[in-house]
Amino acid sequence: MTTTAKMAAPKRIHITGGSGSGTTTLGAAVAAALGVKHLDADDFAWAPTDPPFMQRRTPEERWADFTAAIDGVDRWVLSGSLLRWDDEIMPLFDLVVFLHIPQDVRIARLLARERERYGANIDPGGSQYESNRFFMAAA
Repeated sequence: MTTTAKMAAPKRIHITGGSGSGTTTLGAAVAAALGVKHLDADDFAWAPTDPPFMQRRTPEERWADFTAAIDGVDRWVLSGSLLRWDDEIMPLFDLVVFLHIPQDVRIARLLARERERYGANIDPGGSQYESNRFFMAAA
């Protein structure tokens, strides 16, 4: 007779990977499929600016906003990178999923996303040119 161990469904899932790997898209889809709250790390790491992603939040602000967002929420999916986050977040996860896709695909996605977000501002002489070059080099 064979017995099958039943694993409890994870309550707190982190989906991570390099920029452009699809963490936000997959995170939103998984959260919707499970009927749970979706959170994106960028919403906590960056202050709302126009254009976006111009001002980082302090670690204290980020943690306060994140803990407020999960207060009283039993099940959730967090997508995105947790670089520069404190180690105190890691024990919260029941499951971590790392997405890896070919670098050329990821870079093409990033370029398309940056073009859509910032338009000609990422071209030489544009207001986002230098920050875009830095971001793409880091990616």
